[in-house]
Amino acid sequence: MGYMRDEAENYQITFYFTVPGDATQEQRDAAAFRALKEAASEYAATVKCISLGRD
Repeated sequence: MGYMRDEAENYQITFYFTVPGDATQEQRDAAAFRALKEAASEYAATVKCISLGRD
């Protein structure tokens, strides 16, 4: 599990990802990065829709 937070804007994104038990640290890091990119992209799309007055 990971999260990112911007104190000035006071938001937090929590994202979950799974990796095989025998995954290397490099594979774990790559999975975390992919999950973070996806979570951030979804957050940005949500903010854009809200700012445009859409649901």
